[in-house]
Amino acid sequence: MAKEHGYIDSYYQATANVLPEQPELTSDIQADVCIIGAGLTGTNAAIELRKKGLSVVVLEGQRIAFGGSGRNGGQALVGYCLGLREVDEEYGPEWGKQLWDLSVESIDIIRERISEFNIDCDFQEGYIELALNKGQEKELKSWHELKHGRYNYPVAQWWDTDKIEEVANTRRYLGGLFDPNSGHVHTLNYTLGLAQAAISVGAEIYENSPVIKLEKGAGVNTVKTAKGSVKAKQVLLACNAYLDGLHRKAQSKVLPVASYIAVTEQLGDRQPITNKMAMSDLNNCLDYFRPTADGRILFGGVNHPFNGEYPDSQDRLRQRMLKVFPQLADVKMEYHWGGLFAVTRSYMPEIRHLGNDIYTAHGYTGHGVGLTNIAGRVVAEAMAGQAGRFDVFSRIDHGWIPTPKVLRKPALAMAIWKARWKMLWRANLLSCIFLKRVASAALFYWGSTFYPLRLGIVLKREEAMQGDLFEEHGWINIPDGLLYWQPNFIQQDEADKLFALLSDSLPWQQLPITMFGKEVLQPRMQAWFGEAYTYSGLALTPAKMPPALVALKERCEDVAGIAFNSVLANLYRDGQDYMAGTKTMNLS
Repeated sequence: MAKEHGYIDSYYQATANVLPEQPELTSDIQADVCIIGAGLTGTNAAIELRKKGLSVVVLEGQRIAFGGSGRNGGQALVGYCLGLREVDEEYGPEWGKQLWDLSVESIDIIRERISEFNIDCDFQEGYIELALNKGQEKELKSWHELKHGRYNYPVAQWWDTDKIEEVANTRRYLGGLFDPNSGHVHTLNYTLGLAQAAISVGAEIYENSPVIKLEKGAGVNTVKTAKGSVKAKQVLLACNAYLDGLHRKAQSKVLPVASYIAVTEQLGDRQPITNKMAMSDLNNCLDYFRPTADGRILFGGVNHPFNGEYPDSQDRLRQRMLKVFPQLADVKMEYHWGGLFAVTRSYMPEIRHLGNDIYTAHGYTGHGVGLTNIAGRVVAEAMAGQAGRFDVFSRIDHGWIPTPKVLRKPALAMAIWKARWKMLWRANLLSCIFLKRVASAALFYWGSTFYPLRLGIVLKREEAMQGDLFEEHGWINIPDGLLYWQPNFIQQDEADKLFALLSDSLPWQQLPITMFGKEVLQPRMQAWFGEAYTYSGLALTPAKMPPALVALKERCEDVAGIAFNSVLANLYRDGQDYMAGTKTMNLS
């Protein structure tokens, strides 16, 4: 991912509008407010603060929109990463409605900015969230009911498979919730337009001026760069996933996550999304995609559990795209890039006052194109002395995430595991409320010890190699001719392949669940795998074997029948954890 003119090589960079490079800060200056980060949050806040008469300096370590603001999928959405029903249940009807209304306003602000400042950013209305299974369909329909009820959002529409096929030429989804108010933008051009707007109303923006130190003081804070400084009463941290240790308290609430995007060649009359809407599924590790203004498909997803990059990430994205649009099998991918976005444990943005007149707005968890607009507005209101709407966000409780670098990668892996585990809940694979609570507490236990909980399947190696179902990456060799599969550490489409085999005939939500203690599991594990093995954790087992599992059992022998039943545990042999530090293998 080479840099071009200070930006990574991407479709956005190749089609960017021209904005002259801003100067580097080389002197000591003063302002009412110093904003660190010239992305969507920082530029929006700068506009709002200038409109309130405050002097503003924005410091950017690279180029304007160098981070997630200039790399993301461009989907500008009403709502939050946390689903609407969950927002309603977690925060209650009144607070939930306030949060919803602010997210609606965030999209209205985009339209206001484009109109007021004549921003050329290919804004297109229309977005649909899609159901891959019955559980997701039920979830989306509950949102539809809430929106048409007390959330007073009648524009939301339920579309069935035929309606989706009519405008998007795919039958992959059971249905979807269409929102004509949400949409998508050329995110780099939108942010560049915001920066130009901020400059036009009197904000100062300095590029290539990374902040090296933030000194808190009585009545004034000092923000230092390598060649200059800014003294300001108030400071806004608008760095999102690129905070880089600048403020430990702020960093302890967000976790950077890598995501990747690929863009096709121009499709002409082969463009499948004829109504130009943005689309995404309801999985936590989701696929998101949309048409571009010049007739391509931009397709994103593929989260790496340790923020690395798969060497074949572009091909992974292409294969996922072909599951949605198999008719594009001969289409080439012309662009490919990646970047970081910030997630919180609450799946809600963190917008709060940190003390010493220092504010933060970050952790949009995939919804930053929209929510940054309202974040900039409410932070500016709070800095000007009107914190009522700011407090709607600041009251949200966000769990702690470890800040030392040595701990953040394990934390990220656990967060991705939790996201995929949650996807299984949405699909009604787990319906025991008590078990959900136990698993949630375990999965996000952020104490000094990290428990490597895994969802695993153990198969005999010779059986696993039979059939295309198992000819995938992700299997781990363990002793005695067995293989261990970790759906949480491999791509979702590989896990989907296995679960799809069972989904039609396996009524998971009706299965009785048994929780075993170690004294019960230990002899069973030794019976299955030999006396050298030990086992601890929770196991889920159906009381009766349904036909779909019988079919799988015939392919994988006795071990698969019980080990497939969502075992949440560690597997040990001779006291050694064989799941730790092992390498995956390709059986194909």
